[in-house]
Amino acid sequence: MDIGADIAQLPGVDRSEPVSGGLGDSGNLLYRHTSTLLEVRSLGALSGAEALATLSTTQLQVNTVEDLEIVLVQQVTLNRTAYLVIFAREQLSETARLYTFEPFTLGVHRVAATVPYRPSALHVSAAMAAGRGSSCEWEFAVVCFGLDQGRVLLGNLTVDADGSQLTGITKFAMDAHRCAVADVRVVARPDGSGRVLALLGMAAGSVAAAEYEPFGGGRVSLVAAAAGEGPVACIAAAAVDEARLVVCTGHGASVAAYSLELDAHAALTHVATQTVRSDDDGGVEVRDIQIIDARETASAVVVAALATSGGSERGARRARAAAAEPGAVAAVVSAWTYDAAAGAMDAVSRQATRGADAVLAMRVSGRALQVEVVTARRLLLGDALAGGSGGEPSRARAGGEWLDGFAYPPQVRGAVGEQRRRMDGELFVDLLLRAGG
Repeated sequence: MDIGADIAQLPGVDRSEPVSGGLGDSGNLLYRHTSTLLEVRSLGALSGAEALATLSTTQLQVNTVEDLEIVLVQQVTLNRTAYLVIFAREQLSETARLYTFEPFTLGVHRVAATVPYRPSALHVSAAMAAGRGSSCEWEFAVVCFGLDQGRVLLGNLTVDADGSQLTGITKFAMDAHRCAVADVRVVARPDGSGRVLALLGMAAGSVAAAEYEPFGGGRVSLVAAAAGEGPVACIAAAAVDEARLVVCTGHGASVAAYSLELDAHAALTHVATQTVRSDDDGGVEVRDIQIIDARETASAVVVAALATSGGSERGARRARAAAAEPGAVAAVVSAWTYDAAAGAMDAVSRQATRGADAVLAMRVSGRALQVEVVTARRLLLGDALAGGSGGEPSRARAGGEWLDGFAYPPQVRGAVGEQRRRMDGELFVDLLLRAGG
């Protein structure tokens, strides 16, 4: 992976303080946060990762004298406006708050709702069409909290001139799954019915799908469930067609794929399990999974898993010597195609990098499916997820390797990477490279 942009250290934050963050699902936004500070950056063609806005918990402390801590942040775009949804807690009174933050105008709204203080998971869906108001169509997002004892809480998030609201709040408990919900993903049902599916990965290992009706009285019902391959760390889902989804879970060093059938005989069936390998003897932990909709790839669903590893002590020593920095963190992105008809996953790509930064998140963008990984201090631009159709994984040759042969500064590499993203992963020089073998 090539360094697309170096990112300055968070202002006033010690290097030892834990940093979380991610890349926005839409728009070129990168965000990082500690328990007291949120920073949003814009990924520009020439400026790299330029600081756009910051928000501190001091600015959020309105009508309270208690200290707030930022726990979770997610990005959502509603009505063509990008927002950061912030989950924060008041430590003394043990109450929680939701905020929406618009980084371009610096507008902050507290969401008018009572939310759980200590959720085990949280996900904000992509925008969904809700209908037409007096002048234009408006959108909402479904917020899903995972809780202990197999419970979830769902609600509809809207943002307008009057502020932010969470309505239609509904609680649901899965009687047969009395453990914490480790991760959740909310997606629209692919049949266009307006109903929503909440995919739940359980701490005990099982996987479940529940259906939520945002405008049907907030009814929630269990669709299907399956025994898992181990305690779930992350979960993702994408449509295969109007009646099927592929659901993937990360547990340990493995990625398990399930087929979710949405016909009259709904079923969640395990299809395959693949293992992410590291470059040394160290343990690997899958942290994030991205699934590219089959209707976008036009052939097969592509599954990309981001794994991190500290590596063995010997491997860590090698990495420290190579990076000339203390510590070692490996970021490994493995990709497979998921063949729904054959019920199989075939390896197509594997990319790895080493450094000393904590890995925060991954995004796959453009028709060429270029990988972007963000760490606490760097944005890494990976190659396109392309290669062989089976057997040993192969690495696509793209502009990152070409640029490594020249002494381009990070700003220029960032500009080239941004242009490549805009052109769906391929520049003219990439075509020349491919033609030349």
